[in-house]
Amino acid sequence: MVTSQPTTPFSTKHWRGPLQVRNWRSWPLTQERARAPLTKSHCEALPAQPSPSVWVELSHLLPMQPSGPLQATVRVLPLSQTVRSVPWHVGAVPAVQVADAPLEEQAVSSKTSDRIARFICRSRSIGCPAPMRPCLFVLFAFATTGCIDRMILDGTIKSTRDASGAFDTLSDLEVAKIAAGSSLVQIEGMQQLAPDNEDAMFLLLQAWTGFGGAFIEDEWEQAYDRGDEEAEAAQGKRANEAYDRAIRFGTMLLEQRKPGFVAAQKNYDTVVKYLAGHDDAEALLWLGAAWLSRGSVAAEKPEVVAELYVGVALMERSVAVNPRLAYGLGYATLGAYHARSPDAELADAKDFFEKSLAVSGRKALTTQLLYAQNWACQARDETAYRALLQEILDAGDVLPAQRLENTIAVRKAKRYLQAPRLKRCGFGGAP
Repeated sequence: MVTSQPTTPFSTKHWRGPLQVRNWRSWPLTQERARAPLTKSHCEALPAQPSPSVWVELSHLLPMQPSGPLQATVRVLPLSQTVRSVPWHVGAVPAVQVADAPLEEQAVSSKTSDRIARFICRSRSIGCPAPMRPCLFVLFAFATTGCIDRMILDGTIKSTRDASGAFDTLSDLEVAKIAAGSSLVQIEGMQQLAPDNEDAMFLLLQAWTGFGGAFIEDEWEQAYDRGDEEAEAAQGKRANEAYDRAIRFGTMLLEQRKPGFVAAQKNYDTVVKYLAGHDDAEALLWLGAAWLSRGSVAAEKPEVVAELYVGVALMERSVAVNPRLAYGLGYATLGAYHARSPDAELADAKDFFEKSLAVSGRKALTTQLLYAQNWACQARDETAYRALLQEILDAGDVLPAQRLENTIAVRKAKRYLQAPRLKRCGFGGAP
């Protein structure tokens, strides 16, 4: 497909011919990488010899204002694809696209329209004048500016993900809550600047799921325990929105890696079939956790409850790929789901919880908390309920790498042994 963009002519000296530059030193690209967003690999050192495998096109040259700076678009395309270019004339600049889809574009700008105009006049694919090489250097300088900015941003996001484990070693819940909220805002901003960055998508999936469960749900439970219906509804809404946001970013991540996740949500079997090709257990774990957690805070919404099978399939696939991930959290989450009511699959739930305890060596205390809150409560086993919660209170700093999660479990265990929670499970008064 070939289109033309009308523009104000720069002069009457425009060259009339294809706007195309071949066989010059450029970014090493493959056809697959040409479709990908700009990354560090596009900014690698130039090859020793000119590469015939790529060509560069300068198009969409439009004045930002009558006498102001210009903006151009640099597009790198593989020669192996069928590309057509057409002659152009004063007042029109060709915008060439591959027949099936446009490829990556990188915007650059110049403060001097004359330099860009001279480049156009000299950019012939046949019989190029000698001054073309300096013009190519100018083009390279313009293009790599945006590429370097993106490379720095991608590196920052990757470093944030690599260092995120340090957050789990905190023990001060107030510091953790403030830091988590600030991090969410920062990562949201970075994701806006790099919407295709998979690390950013994952960080937001994990962070919104964790923040919803660790802090918002905790306030929701406290409101329920003190009988504050207005606060309970407000905090439940906040938790639901946090999980919705986590699901949004998790869905974006899966769709980018393998399109079809949304379309596959017809029933449990179609989701399982789609997930058969996914091996990122960590992304599946957190997306499944968000999906199932949303069901617990929005149990009054039938449309949410009706889609719980998606979360189950995600979690089952995560456990199948890596059952030891996050100290067996996948097993514990499946246990909580199967113990969702007194007439649910309590035997299966108990089996999942025991598997989770075996993986963590009983050191990841979130498992004992979920075990008591879900299975023991629904099974009306007060002895097991009290024993599991007391085990949390007696554990101490048993797993420094999970200190934050364990500290949250300790705080909740204390509350779960108080009268409102005991009454909710049909047990006696506080000890």
